Amino acid sequence: MFERQSYLVSDLARRLNGAATLEDFWALCLDELAQRDVTSICYGALASKRDVEARGLTKALMVKTNHPHAWIEAFGTDRFLDEDSTALKCMADSRPIFWDVDKAMRHPSRRVRERAKIERDVGLDVGVSLPASHFSTGAVGGVGLAVDVPRRQFRAYWKSRKHDIIAICTILDTVMRRQHMKELIGLTKREGDCLCWLAAGLRTDQIANRLGITTKVVEKYVFSAKSKLKAATRDQAVAKALLFGIIEP
Repeated sequence: MFERQSYLVSDLARRLNGAATLEDFWALCLDELAQRDVTSICYGALASKRDVEARGLTKALMVKTNHPHAWIEAFGTDRFLDEDSTALKCMADSRPIFWDVDKAMRHPSRRVRERAKIERDVGLDVGVSLPASHFSTGAVGGVGLAVDVPRRQFRAYWKSRKHDIIAICTILDTVMRRQHMKELIGLTKREGDCLCWLAAGLRTDQIANRLGITTKVVEKYVFSAKSKLKAATRDQAVAKALLFGIIEP
């Protein structure tokens, strides 16, 4: 088992690291997971837990998902994860979180029951969430995986598949943070340049002079970068870009 797992990890790492773009990498990850009965995933990365306290989970997370769009629409694009108990637990725990156990409350509220029904209707009632801290100490975020197996068979399924799935998700999170975070956030070169110079202590007029553009254009780039990084201020945008490793100090 150990030799097989070591081969799986090294082979996966080689192929997934070789993906040139975010979309190529994402497609490879989804294919590997689909071979193990995973129907869809929601990946999220955070710069820090404090960001969740300040802005709420959905507005703080950098998210990529192929979960049914109906799921997002049902709860709202700006808050679809805010009351998701498994996603919230990913911020505080490092152990796998099984959806059926987490949602099997003895006296659930009306809102919890309504959410559970919507998730059942779109095929998101059986699965597991893996906190990013399960892969790497200090990492914040996680991966939620919907699985195409009957609820009563999930425990047996997880016992047989967990090593493969955890290996794939470990590589997913690691490579996403190291190689594809800039693409995930959608930061352009000019936006990154402006944040780099802000991090170096330059004023807007000095950045404009360095880049040969107007101060208004610099402000436009900074505003756009701030929005993409889900930051409240330019200082937070710089801090998050540094924490995500998409600009150099």
